[in-house]
Amino acid sequence: MDAPPPASERWVETSREPVFRAFGRGLDQVGYLLPDGSEAIYYISVARPTVSIVALTREQRVIMVEQYRPGPGDLLRELPGGFIDENETPSTAAERELLEETGYRGSVELHATCYLDAYSSAKKYCFTATDCVLASAPSDLDPEVTRVVLVTIDDLRRALREGRMTDVDSGLLGLQHLGLL
Repeated sequence: MDAPPPASERWVETSREPVFRAFGRGLDQVGYLLPDGSEAIYYISVARPTVSIVALTREQRVIMVEQYRPGPGDLLRELPGGFIDENETPSTAAERELLEETGYRGSVELHATCYLDAYSSAKKYCFTATDCVLASAPSDLDPEVTRVVLVTIDDLRRALREGRMTDVDSGLLGLQHLGLL
């Protein structure tokens, strides 16, 4: 990968004002001084970092959760995941989210990080979990999760292609990391 641009080509943040905060997310109005001397205002989504896990059982079934998603306004099959708690490592968060949402434990491995989008400061940590076994009942802490489902790898590939889920980036990167793409 190329070196970062020289300082003369970088934007300089000149102001930041919170516009909205709720449910671990928010929106900031951010002012920038551009390299050509002009100024610009952008609205940047802010959120705590998240984890997303492509989890496989020993039988090579993908562990997913069905949950209502307010953005799409629909019940979707999703990869387990969620916010990283304060003072928690991404790996610990991945293990916790997998267990809380699905009741499964496995060998968790970080394989990629990415920004949520170009107008967000939040990062997503993408994990795989292999050799997963059912360790307990899913936690009742998350009212969004309606049930845990086990699907085939082909089912996950199809859902990723057809846009029937979020975390498509994490799903594709996870399958690639596992040599299953």
